[in-house]
Amino acid sequence: MKNSCSVQVDLDSFATLLHFYNYRLTDRELKELSIFYPLVISRFLDLFRRLDIKATFFVAGWDVEGNPEAAESIKLLSSQGHEVASHSYAHQYNFTCLNEKEIESDIQKNSNFIENITGLKPLGFKTPGCCSTAALFAIISRCGFLYDSSVAPSFIYEFWKRMRSISKHNEYRSGKSDFISLISPRIPYRVSRSIWRYKLAGLSPQIIEMPFSCLPFTRVPFYSNSLFMFGENAINRLCYSLLKRNHLIFFMHGIDLVDLYKDNVDIRLRAHPFVSMPLAKKIKHLEVFLQKAKGDFIFKRSDVLAREILNNNK
Repeated sequence: MKNSCSVQVDLDSFATLLHFYNYRLTDRELKELSIFYPLVISRFLDLFRRLDIKATFFVAGWDVEGNPEAAESIKLLSSQGHEVASHSYAHQYNFTCLNEKEIESDIQKNSNFIENITGLKPLGFKTPGCCSTAALFAIISRCGFLYDSSVAPSFIYEFWKRMRSISKHNEYRSGKSDFISLISPRIPYRVSRSIWRYKLAGLSPQIIEMPFSCLPFTRVPFYSNSLFMFGENAINRLCYSLLKRNHLIFFMHGIDLVDLYKDNVDIRLRAHPFVSMPLAKKIKHLEVFLQKAKGDFIFKRSDVLAREILNNNK
């Protein structure tokens, strides 16, 4: 029986990314950067239409608020059968460092915001920067989510985040993660039946964790940047046989389908990995890999896969 693959796209806007790289933006700059959503969503819809894939998009309300074109793009995603999930409202990188009341307020605000646009309550949640704690699981459980996708079970990824945070202002530093997240399962699982149960109290058994995929043994993260860095041929030779042994959560960023120079976007975004790579080349990497994966996986939205895992583990 084939395993499942869920494709996730984090829609971190140009403005959000520039904040991450320590740039302060004027109102004029924010307005100029508002082209992000209609630009990238049209490209993702085209890519996934050609591949016949339904994906999950994580949206932060702050990026969309007051931008009618962005809101229409989100509505279009939902109307074409893709899932719209929550990426918090304010997209604060130190999200898990906030107090419990602030976290829950932000999560509820974004859920209401997305529901007002799509007519559907989001079932999935992911923190900015993929940070996870037992306290966070308790909050998202109370908020009625089906699954979380915040866990990055990788020492390498955690080390990279910490190094990137050293030079940043407090609000742009990475949030905290419990150590358990680094040694937790690499494949989707029910949280209350995992190693997390030692830190949980009164958690609903309904929460499913959908961690982004890492290679076995080394726990090296595998996502779109892996393809852009090594190419699909190297991936096929080195690790594809290992990846297809389990469910695959393949995540991307909205900026993956941006061409820094041809799209005439803010040149400061060149700090982001692979944004300077020609768009056609990135699309080719993604198409070749995902087309191959279609022969070995059944592609499903994250909410569909989470529901199946929940039902199979009752």
